[in-house]
Amino acid sequence: RDEMDLLIYKFQNYGKDFVKSRNMSPDSFVQMALQLAFYKIHKVPCAMHESASTREFLHGRTEAVRGTSSQSLNFCRTFESPNSTREEKEHSLRKAVAKHKHDANLANSGLGVDRLFFGLKMTAREHGIPLPPFFSEQAYRVSSHFRLTTSQVSTRCDAVMMIAPVVRDGYCVFYNVLKDSLNFGVSCFNSCPETSALRFKEALEQSLT
Repeated sequence: RDEMDLLIYKFQNYGKDFVKSRNMSPDSFVQMALQLAFYKIHKVPCAMHESASTREFLHGRTEAVRGTSSQSLNFCRTFESPNSTREEKEHSLRKAVAKHKHDANLANSGLGVDRLFFGLKMTAREHGIPLPPFFSEQAYRVSSHFRLTTSQVSTRCDAVMMIAPVVRDGYCVFYNVLKDSLNFGVSCFNSCPETSALRFKEALEQSLT
């Protein structure tokens, strides 16, 4: 317990009804707010993981939505630039939200890549086949070092849950999108000097407002 830095945050200015009234996906909107919070603190984008469901398939369980994109990076840069107009900020947000929604739909439809990569690695291990060089390339390793692990855990209850981050220098954020509020559970490791649940919460609050 002492190893974990845990924080629960309830944002009460608006919830999913407001976001939907602006013709945006509430989940994708929250995902962009999380990315912006990370960018505010660390000044760089990061590999971001969101759990997706493949339950429409027999024995389907989960897939990963890789939420970081050129559109989301442009959104973060635009919002952090003092020279950006309100119209430019809104345009970049809507583009990033639309891209995330598209990628989430692909993952939910079984068209993600992470479970495929995992299956290939496990097959190679079971049959004694050397892993292709692709899996040891820097681009793959960096893009799979998920410093921001997230999941929407929907419930009508005014609640949220938390688990530990998947990497030592990362965060895990679970959230519950309610009609008029947003609940967040933020976790990171106390042993990492680069991360702080309180700093992330403060950056997230700025992102949402």
